[in-house]
Amino acid sequence: MQQAQIPNPKSQLSTLLLSLFLRVSVPPWFYLSVLSASSGLSLVAQDPDPLEAQVDALIEKMREGVSERREATEKLVEIRKTTPRVLRILRLRANAEKDVRVRVRLEFVAGTRLLLWQWEAKEGTDHPAVAGPPGLAVHGSSIAFYDAKTGERRWELKASSLWARAPVFSGSKVWFLFRGDGKMHVRSVEVATGRVDEAGIVANDVERAFAVDGEFTAQLGVTSQLKFGREGKMRQIILPQNGRFALGGGKLFVYDGDQMIWAFDAATGKKLWKAEADQGLDYFGATAQAVVARCTRDRIRTYDTATGKELWRQEVPREDGRPPLMLTDDHCISTTPRWSCREILTGRELWAMSTGGADRPRIEHAHLWKNRALYVQDGKIHVVHLKSGGLEMLELPELPAVHRVIGWGDTLYVFALGGKLVAYKVME
Repeated sequence: MQQAQIPNPKSQLSTLLLSLFLRVSVPPWFYLSVLSASSGLSLVAQDPDPLEAQVDALIEKMREGVSERREATEKLVEIRKTTPRVLRILRLRANAEKDVRVRVRLEFVAGTRLLLWQWEAKEGTDHPAVAGPPGLAVHGSSIAFYDAKTGERRWELKASSLWARAPVFSGSKVWFLFRGDGKMHVRSVEVATGRVDEAGIVANDVERAFAVDGEFTAQLGVTSQLKFGREGKMRQIILPQNGRFALGGGKLFVYDGDQMIWAFDAATGKKLWKAEADQGLDYFGATAQAVVARCTRDRIRTYDTATGKELWRQEVPREDGRPPLMLTDDHCISTTPRWSCREILTGRELWAMSTGGADRPRIEHAHLWKNRALYVQDGKIHVVHLKSGGLEMLELPELPAVHRVIGWGDTLYVFALGGKLVAYKVME
């Protein structure tokens, strides 16, 4: 006769804990709570979380194919909107997933990021880069242009020297400013084909040599001739020795080097208005709404682009080096000596913050993206929200040491030390 075996409570408890740790599928009656009592162990059945079961079912559906992955993703997004607590479940599942495609989808649904592609550079990625429609230009031993969605190399441009400043995307072209043979060369490249047009030689001044705004360009020649307008319909004026210029909203703005700012229609060359300015400007920029000037006497002044009327002025502390200003359509950001953000039309300070004293990141090291300023410090990505001044860290565990970060549209391009470039699609 077969002898009946008496269950061992310690063995049952070990099995329970092991199954929970390994997330092994077990019958509903086995989700148990262990209650201690003087008479021994009492096991009480509990039902599994129906939300977790629903998430697990959708994750399994993701493995069936592309259309199923898309359908499951859409359902998970809807669940996330109506049930906030699913966010924690999704993050835990994403961290535990071994299937890269499923894990990336879960990260996307959880609101972190969606990996698009990654690329290993042979010579490293410590060189400048610029993003725009529809891809990314990276300068190594040559300039290579990559498709934003796939990372596929579209075209390559041989260049004997690095560009003198970050290129600019405008319409169907990307504009480059090169320094070589003691001269500054401007080139425009068709984004779709890689066809190069020599736009000429300009003045040997990185900051004042070249500007782009939509379909309009402005180029300062070596003989102080400032050519501006659309391609094929360029006009010209003489820019004084200490003069500066800027483009914005279809207009050309010129500082005459003394005490006047002039506005011209960029298409026709017609003079629109003039306004008094300070002497000795060390910064001159424009958006569609405002012209912003900073003088060496430590003052920022802004003007309405339509009328030339002064909008506001602000006394700011002096700071050595390049004037720390950055403009968006709505904001004027400075670091004099702290980070400060003002409404560009009213001058109202939205926020101000300290970012570390003398070793703080300067504004020219930051990159504006979607009402955010991104910068890298100590290998970590810092995000400043321009509307609130909130500062947060962007965690990328797979990239422990970041060199540079830039964004365009809903895509974030991250350069890691050691030659890795990763593109992420970011979900708000």
